Parts: sequence; structure tokens; C-alpha cells
Amino acid sequence: MDGPIQWHPAFYSALQIELAADASALAFESEHLLSKKPMQIDVIIIKKPDDYHIHKTMGHIFRKYNLIEYKSPEDYLSINDFYKIMGYGCFYQSDTLKVMEIRPEEITLTFASSHFPKKLLAHMQKDLHLRITAYDTGIFHVQGGIFPIQILNTRELSKKDYYWLQHLRKDLKSGGEIKTLIENYEDHKKSILYQSVMEAIIRGNWAETEAERKMCDALKELFAEDFKESENRGLQKGLQQGLQQGLQQGIQLTKTVFSLSIQGFSAEEIAGQCSISKEQVEEILQ
Repeated sequence: MDGPIQWHPAFYSALQIELAADASALAFESEHLLSKKPMQIDVIIIKKPDDYHIHKTMGHIFRKYNLIEYKSPEDYLSINDFYKIMGYGCFYQSDTLKVMEIRPEEITLTFASSHFPKKLLAHMQKDLHLRITAYDTGIFHVQGGIFPIQILNTRELSKKDYYWLQHLRKDLKSGGEIKTLIENYEDHKKSILYQSVMEAIIRGNWAETEAERKMCDALKELFAEDFKESENRGLQKGLQQGLQQGLQQGIQLTKTVFSLSIQGFSAEEIAGQCSISKEQVEEILQ
């Protein structure tokens, strides 16, 4: 597959899917610019009204302003990432017209990654003396810092409650897991959000989904341009092979005609042996 996989837009879409039940109370902002300079956080979710209770467990920690940093399956959550996003939280609070226009207690930080950040959690506990508790499957809350923090290990999230976030990775297994994924997608294939997530998942698991891509109409529709490019490449390859084969056959025929002519065979006799016309023989010998 050509081009990078768009994991971050897919993650942004998956978040909206998982929190769809509370969408009326949430405002989503993708790659929110934190300043006029190129400093941005992956997602900010602003809760409206402030006291609204989010249904899913990942939203239980949410306050008014919720900054989210996402790491794609090719990346991991490092100690430096933690300090960077802590800095973003501080900057977001301070970059206002009025002092304390955004109160620190109104901000939360979420770190999402499909890889378990073992070194980061050890640093938080040993060096920063922060308290880490398992709030739900794949969800960890961190207390004792400037802001409330949660870490999402998306690979370990509940498949029942966070189906699309949990599948946003590169190690899906062919067969039942991918078949079920496609069946679930069929019911949402007209949704742009689901298309964004599904495209990233399929591209990230391209080899494992080969058979399903050939059979599933929904995937053919989603990857119509890719199928067209593939067909064009196949046609071009076939033409090139045909030309190459024809050229080789033509060279061999010419050699045979000249060899028979040197041996004294007439044009009619050569034409009979080579299954071509007398005129073609004469044209070759000219």
C-alpha cells in the first residue's frame, strides 16, 4: 500500500464513535492549535454542560477541558511525551485573555496508546510518587499531579464497550476477528467516522485482510480507488509481459527463417514450416 496510514484521524473518529451516546454534551476538536505557533494536541473534548456525566468509563474522569494525546501503533508513549503534554496542559490553561479564565481543576489529560507504557508508569510511581490505579480494563487513573490523568491502553480495552478503539491496531488475526470486524462495519459503512476508522484498520492489517477485501462489497466500496489502481497495474503488467513475450517470439521466428533460407529452403517451404505466409517470409528476408 502506498502512503502513510492515517491513524490519528481514525483515532479521532473512533473517539466520536465510542462517545456517540454523549455527543450532544461534547464538542470535539481535532488537532487543536495551542498557540499561533505549530503547537497542537491531538484531540480536545470540551464537556457541555460541565456537570454532565459521561456514560463510558473513559469519560468518567472528564471535566470541562479534556486534552488527549494519541500514539499510533507504530509509536509508543514515552516519558518525554508525558512532560510535553503536561506542558501543553499548563499552556492551555494560561493562554487566555483573563487570569484563571480556565481553572486548572477544569483540565484533564488522557494518554492513549496500543502499547503498555511500562517505563512511564514506573517513572510516575518511583520518581514522581504519583498514585496509579486500574479504573477499568485498559484504563488507568493517575492521582497526585497538577491535573487528573488517565492512560488508555487501547489494546486492552473492553471489546464490548470500546470495540473500534480496541481494534485500532496492526495485529488483528485473519479469520474470525477480521470477519467479525467486517460484519460490524457493514451496519455503519455509510458513516464517514466508521469509514475513517475502518480504512486505517484495514491498511494496518493489509496482508491479513486480503481474502476479505476480495469478497466483501463494503470493503471494495471503501477501497474502490485502490482496487482500480491494482487492476490498472495488473493490466499494465500483463501488457508488458505480452509485449516481452511477443518480442522474444519474433526474434526466434526471424532466426528460424534466416536459418532455413541459408539451408536453401524456398519461401514457400519456409512459410509452411513456420506457419506464416510467403509474404511474411519475404518481408523478414528483405
